[in-house]
Amino acid sequence: MQNKGLRLLFIGCFIFFLQGCSIFPSFSSPQLHSNEKEDRVTLIFSDPDRLSDEANYYDAVLAVQQDLGEQVTELVICDASERHIINYYDIDEFPAMLVYKGDDEKLRISGKHDITDLYARLEGALK
Repeated sequence: MQNKGLRLLFIGCFIFFLQGCSIFPSFSSPQLHSNEKEDRVTLIFSDPDRLSDEANYYDAVLAVQQDLGEQVTELVICDASERHIINYYDIDEFPAMLVYKGDDEKLRISGKHDITDLYARLEGALK
């Protein structure tokens, strides 16, 4: 139980840190992924009120990255307060994860999922 609390605290601090370091000004394009055919990016849409549901998403990303050997995808976390980005990607449930390879959406998953399901779907999208 203490491990889960520590993990939630870590995720909360990580999201807080990212909010202060946003490199996407509000007037820029809301697109967070590259159009280059070989560029891969994993987008996680985070809501501070649903952090307990997000832990499996982060764990699955870390596990897939370790198992596939190298960083196979860039990871971008977007806060629920970034409404123009949320609307651009048509996110209606948190947490949510999208995987893009260039313009091609390889995975879209949202809501509460167990780590096994997230891992399998994410690994399939990245292979």
